[in-house]
Amino acid sequence: MRTPLPWSQTLDSAGIVDPLLRRDYTWCAHYSRRRDLPLHLALRIITPARIQPQVLAGAAFFGYTDDLAERPPTRFSRARLDDWVASTARSIESGKSSHPLIRAYLHAAATRRLSHDWPLGLLRSTESEFDFRGFADDQAISDYVESYTLPGGMCCVGMLYEGGPEKDSLRFWRHFAQFTQRVDFLADLSSDMQNGRLNLAYDSLQRHGVTWQDLWEQRDTPGIRKMLEETYDRASEAGELARASLESERRGIRFGLGIILDLLGHMLEDAHCGFSSVLKKPIAFPVLALPRAVVSSGRNVGFPGLRIGNFLRGSSLELRHEFNARSRSQL
Repeated sequence: MRTPLPWSQTLDSAGIVDPLLRRDYTWCAHYSRRRDLPLHLALRIITPARIQPQVLAGAAFFGYTDDLAERPPTRFSRARLDDWVASTARSIESGKSSHPLIRAYLHAAATRRLSHDWPLGLLRSTESEFDFRGFADDQAISDYVESYTLPGGMCCVGMLYEGGPEKDSLRFWRHFAQFTQRVDFLADLSSDMQNGRLNLAYDSLQRHGVTWQDLWEQRDTPGIRKMLEETYDRASEAGELARASLESERRGIRFGLGIILDLLGHMLEDAHCGFSSVLKKPIAFPVLALPRAVVSSGRNVGFPGLRIGNFLRGSSLELRHEFNARSRSQL
């Protein structure tokens, strides 16, 4: 892995020279950073510069679509989502758009030869996301990840593969999507509940005698602890499957994804150790655990110590650059 480059040089490395396209990709990078700084930092640090703008365009596309789909259900928000889905589908068919995000995404997908089945699958699933009514059981959670999280994620990480991921890689990403989504549901349980959304299987609540009132009042009961333990176990199983299938990826991808898997595992353990606080506040992304995750992943894939050290120094510089850029509201 190389030391991350300033954004203008990253665009140069990706061969993006057209001024309009550079503005479009910069719009995506700004949106990605504002929406989810830890994810943006991770992508800036671990993704090769030559494909980084395309990956960030995919992340922005999924994020923007997801934000529209998760807004409180009103006539206005429904109309905005419907307009976005319809106009984006038309743009995918025609290859043209007046929106900077869609222009960047279409260019990225064409450059990386990524199938349009992924964005179209995401768009088809936005209706069920907008009209979310909860999960009947754990299978419903798995189905949600397969129909919504996976297509959205592939709009981003699918850019890592010219021509899209092959069978073995796709198997890994299916496990990875299950893991990341389940960790996210547990880590964000308190904030999701405040927004009126319960991302737990209803049959699990019934099995352990837990009510919405128990959750809303943040009661520390044996039933809630058993239910959260069951949720933790399901996420852990998904993480183990993701780690086991990671070996099919090439070394550079194994290194970067090993870092992310380690950080997600850190979040999951934080939730497990603090079940009593999961209902009160979200579990923070463990930025301070990044150096340890880099060293651990580097050793696992056989990178020499000097290379790991250079990557850590580059990561530190990138973290400072991104946080400073955020405070100045520029990239």
